[in-house]
Amino acid sequence: MKVQLLFSALILFAAALPKASAQSAEEEAIKKAVLSETKYYLMGDSVAWKATWLHDSKVTHTWASSGSYGVMIGWDSIKRRVIRSMVFNGPRDTSQLKNENYLIRVNGNLANGSHSLFNNTTGYANTASGVYALTANTTGYNNTAYGYEALYKNTTGTYNTSVGNYALQNNTTGYKNTAVGDSAGAAYSYTYSTFVGYKAPTSVSGLTNVTVIGNQASATASNQVRIGNTSVTSIGGKVGWSVSRMRRMQVLFNAV
Repeated sequence: MKVQLLFSALILFAAALPKASAQSAEEEAIKKAVLSETKYYLMGDSVAWKATWLHDSKVTHTWASSGSYGVMIGWDSIKRRVIRSMVFNGPRDTSQLKNENYLIRVNGNLANGSHSLFNNTTGYANTASGVYALTANTTGYNNTAYGYEALYKNTTGTYNTSVGNYALQNNTTGYKNTAVGDSAGAAYSYTYSTFVGYKAPTSVSGLTNVTVIGNQASATASNQVRIGNTSVTSIGGKVGWSVSRMRRMQVLFNAV
């Protein structure tokens, strides 16, 4: 029986990074803890399994199987679910467990998925969940990528949030962008821009301060807001559009 397990480790540092030797020792300790946790879980030894965990309300458990995945937060929730699983499945074979093929990220990074944050060097405070999410990132920081190839080409971009397969896929150095939806904002690098909707794109690279909302809605220049695509026949609300006081004064002044 081949057992495939996926683990994520989030390590927070309050001081400077440790020396390479200390970090290596820390990584070995993480591997040992993960191996012990897995072994006791498969053996159905709940007492020994609980001893491998930090009993804290903020601890996080990410799990994955061939058909699903999920995240649990808080020791009480984790304990209840995992022990139920132990009872349901019963003891299993642990002879093929191996302490290898780890991908451990430190300095506040969290990687969950094959090749996620694969090329990261000094980037920090990044969260990547999905195959190839943030895979090209080197020094970029404070990025969040959820989905297959989300922020795939990002290298030095910072403060980006992408949720959806291919979201912000081709962003390399752009920063402070938000994209939600499959392939949202996937075409180029941007700054200070927001994309919401399936393939919400732009037709021009390097734009800044654009807001694009809707299925395949598109912006063509910086500082544009675009809602909906060419199939939309009506945009409305309970009240009419309003203009800020300063904008009204400017319009009146230009009209004189």
